[in-house]
Amino acid sequence: MPDEAPIEPIESIEPVTETAPAPDPAALQAEVDKWKALSRKNEEQARANAEKALRLDQIEEANKTELQKAQDALNAAQQRAMDAEARALRSDIARTKGVPVELLTGTDEATLHAQAEALLAFRGNTTPAGPPSSGAPTPTGEAPIPSFTDAQIAAMTPDEYQARKADIYRARDAGRITL
Repeated sequence: MPDEAPIEPIESIEPVTETAPAPDPAALQAEVDKWKALSRKNEEQARANAEKALRLDQIEEANKTELQKAQDALNAAQQRAMDAEARALRSDIARTKGVPVELLTGTDEATLHAQAEALLAFRGNTTPAGPPSSGAPTPTGEAPIPSFTDAQIAAMTPDEYQARKADIYRARDAGRITL
């Protein structure tokens, strides 16, 4: 390295500045107007397509045979029945296992039992809850957690609901509201 010549500092460096030419306002406005016109044209086409799609749906519905309509209604009814059965099963398992029904997502009994057991294990309690309370005070003097059905809650007047609101929330949190 002793053979290398020392680097001499550069005394003056002139900064390189390039300025872009100023845009032409008329050209910019023309470009904006062009894109606005294209946008309006696309909006009109989208409206026309939506109207045509609606009309096509109406024509297809009108062309369905009575058998197809009955089949569609049957399929919808079967789906509603399956959903209701799954909700009832979730509610029953949640009640017997003592876990919140909102945390059970399965649709078959084996899956729901496995989910409930996993929730109990997570909570650190693997013993299922007992049957719903009879309403008698507990030996510790605490008020028991009541049970409700959806029909009971729906039949309450607003005043009754307000009076029992705390009990309803406790029952909901304990999974003691059934269908």
